[in-house]
Amino acid sequence: MELAAINFPTGSSNRTIREFKPDYMTADGKRIPSFALATSRKQSGEIVDSFMKRGNDLEFITYYSRIFKTISPEELADRAEELIDKIVLIGAANDPYDLHVTPVSAAMSGINIHAYTVATILSGRYFYQLHRYTNWAIAFISCFIVIMISLMINIGVKGLIMRIVQVTLLYLTIRLGYYFFIEHNIIINFSYSLMMLTFGLFAGDIWIGMTTIITWIYNKINHIRESRTENIYTQ
Repeated sequence: MELAAINFPTGSSNRTIREFKPDYMTADGKRIPSFALATSRKQSGEIVDSFMKRGNDLEFITYYSRIFKTISPEELADRAEELIDKIVLIGAANDPYDLHVTPVSAAMSGINIHAYTVATILSGRYFYQLHRYTNWAIAFISCFIVIMISLMINIGVKGLIMRIVQVTLLYLTIRLGYYFFIEHNIIINFSYSLMMLTFGLFAGDIWIGMTTIITWIYNKINHIRESRTENIYTQ
């Protein structure tokens, strides 16, 4: 018999469960596997060893469209042959004290979450999250492009063009994020890019507004000076 942890890495009972911990540190400094990891190792130690080489403290659960066969205790005797060569998890599917919020359900049982976690480990389809510095680099480049376009445009409809650029970049950001997530299991945190684009355009608007006001004041002062000069010559 192997000791394993059934805990979910959540700080509160109503937090959405998106991730799982492969293993946990005990009070005496030992590490014990999670229930999903220990179960997966019974099926394939090679897959688990490859999974653990990723070295992540937290891993995303892939809630793909999977149908897990559910057999009630009353049906077990008649459907026992369906369990041959299968991973069997025993737990309550409708316990109100063991229902959790997930990205695909507002009330998913803990045993179902463990099933998705085991399936995630054994499927080999893991999510890859870009490093925080890479996300910031993407955000900086996006903001740099927007600011450069803003500085290069000198026509009267500059504000309209910049809004079109903003909407276009936001659309491309969402499309790229969706593409990499669905096709390559890569998670890109575009919140940095969206934040930089927003503040970049806001800074551009402030700059345009300040230059417009300063230019108006400068022209007004020159006009007053020219008017005074004309009055002096007229006298």
